[in-house]
Amino acid sequence: MDATMREQIANFENYPKLLPLSDSLSFGVHMSIAGGYVELLKQMTSLNATASAFFTSQPRGWNIKFPELNKTQAFYEGCLAKNLCRNQFLAHAPYLINVCSDSEDTRAKSSDRLLLDAFIARLLGLDRLNFHPGSSSDSAGYIKIAQNINDVHAIIPDIVLVLETVAECNSKTTIGSSFASLKQIIDLVTDKSRVGVCIDTQHTFAGGFAPESSFGDDLLNLFKKEIGAEFLFGVHVNGSLTKYKSGNDRHQNLHMGELPLKEIEKFIKSLKAEGLKVPCVAETPNADFYKDEIQLMKTWAEQ
Repeated sequence: MDATMREQIANFENYPKLLPLSDSLSFGVHMSIAGGYVELLKQMTSLNATASAFFTSQPRGWNIKFPELNKTQAFYEGCLAKNLCRNQFLAHAPYLINVCSDSEDTRAKSSDRLLLDAFIARLLGLDRLNFHPGSSSDSAGYIKIAQNINDVHAIIPDIVLVLETVAECNSKTTIGSSFASLKQIIDLVTDKSRVGVCIDTQHTFAGGFAPESSFGDDLLNLFKKEIGAEFLFGVHVNGSLTKYKSGNDRHQNLHMGELPLKEIEKFIKSLKAEGLKVPCVAETPNADFYKDEIQLMKTWAEQ
């Protein structure tokens, strides 16, 4: 990001009002923005989805450009027309971001990209941006992540940066592979009302966040104990292609794989019982099952 674009973002004032808040859980899948942000709303309708996750900008490559304001405004107006709320969406930053990288060049590019994607999310009327914490060879990585969050907060109003749980429990460099690891970052953030967590069921299963035999019952309880329910801003509902505590990030559709469907059901029901109002989105590999998976999650929450 050149100095001119950074200055444009830093001095930008014409943000739309935040979209309103929904008073319930919402359910959907990760969707493509290949047809533009407005296309998300059409996909939600076709799938009977009440939630959506999406990449705020193209997920591959570092080339970035200032967002087209007419397109972000069209999405915002479309949401208002359909009575959609900000907590029905979980914007996702590109996977290539690693703000705590040992490489100075990667850190700089990642910081710029996190700022840009937070800017886009806020232009869309949304209040949360999900990203993977990253990897670092030493504990200074925690400080770097928190500092990046603080830096974005200083420039972009209202935005909550949402740290995703990761599966790599056997890695010595990956950050975010336990609730305790995520809590370390949160403790270093200045404005704790604007930092949160996204629980991914596949990552937490493959990462061993909760006991295998009581995974669905215990996952939220352990999160509440170690971090706090108020920090949950989104959920990725995925089956697991790999076994419990494998340390591998490999998603599967909900009715397949190693994570028992019953445990996913218990987890969804625990979210409802807790009165949480977050987007629950599947990032499963076979789109043929999307509509069925959305309906399944809705049914669990209604029981």
